[in-house]
Amino acid sequence: MKRWKVALLLLLWPALAAELKPFTTDGCSAFPDGTPAHRDLWLNCCIQHDLAYWKGGTHTERLNADRRVLFSPGRPWCRGLA
Repeated sequence: MKRWKVALLLLLWPALAAELKPFTTDGCSAFPDGTPAHRDLWLNCCIQHDLAYWKGGTHTERLNADRRVLFSPGRPWCRGLA
């Protein structure tokens, strides 16, 4: 009986995953959106990162989005994400 449920879930998974919810973001979540002098200095970067995750993709694609946010030189740090 358990195998039947697993098989059904695997068959239905693509249909469930195909339903994309509207994009929402809360900015930089648990991180400030900027500095006290520039309150939204990297807000756009966080939004681009959220958008990359919302679009979905492979583990590697999401990891690359993380790397762009953390390690891209210059400002904005997330250049090339969108």
